[in-house]
Amino acid sequence: MRRPFDTIARATTGLLAGLVVALVAGYAVLLVTGFKPVAVYSGSMRPTLGVGSLAVDRAIPARDVRVGDVITFNDPLVRGRLVTHRVVRIIPTAHGLAYRTKGDANTARDPWTIRLTGQVGRVAFHVPVAGYLLYYAHTREVRGALIAVAAFLALFAWVLIGWRRKGISDRTVLGRYFVVVGAFRFALEFLRVNVRVLGPLTVAHCFALGVVALGLVILLRPAPSPARRR
Repeated sequence: MRRPFDTIARATTGLLAGLVVALVAGYAVLLVTGFKPVAVYSGSMRPTLGVGSLAVDRAIPARDVRVGDVITFNDPLVRGRLVTHRVVRIIPTAHGLAYRTKGDANTARDPWTIRLTGQVGRVAFHVPVAGYLLYYAHTREVRGALIAVAAFLALFAWVLIGWRRKGISDRTVLGRYFVVVGAFRFALEFLRVNVRVLGPLTVAHCFALGVVALGLVILLRPAPSPARRR
């Protein structure tokens, strides 16, 4: 008969692992099939694309862009920033076609006329809210946290297997779990906020210390006496 803690641990680990694998596989499939995800940061394309949406572009030849297409291009005014707006007019010029764009929620068109060459990303579909995940996944802090969490989970899984083989009770394992997780979270927050000098405690600090305290209570509280059989 499986013990409750083992069952919960295995179910949680399986769920998280499955979710991570599904997200990575889905992202890889998009890239391989020629799609490119782009996070939407502003509300200029509401209601078509809401803030935090994930616009998925399909690369097409620039000559195939038509009025009404929603495309992603480099902002002519801000270097390194992408804009996802709708094409509202195509103007033939002596140097080729020029394109005017506009956000669906904006009252006026964009203050530029752009030229498109080579391949252009045209929005094929979008996923609400998923853009937040893409945005934060590219930040240095989140990447570092993910690496640290993965290393911690691997280490803790190894320690947990050792505890279970030694026959330590579920109650003791649970208490140790809270102590280790709380201490690990406190250390991460301490390094993020106060690298060298101990400053004021943040809410995250207090929460981590609370988890440690809970683990200590579980460990130090006397175990209930087994019920006597008559």
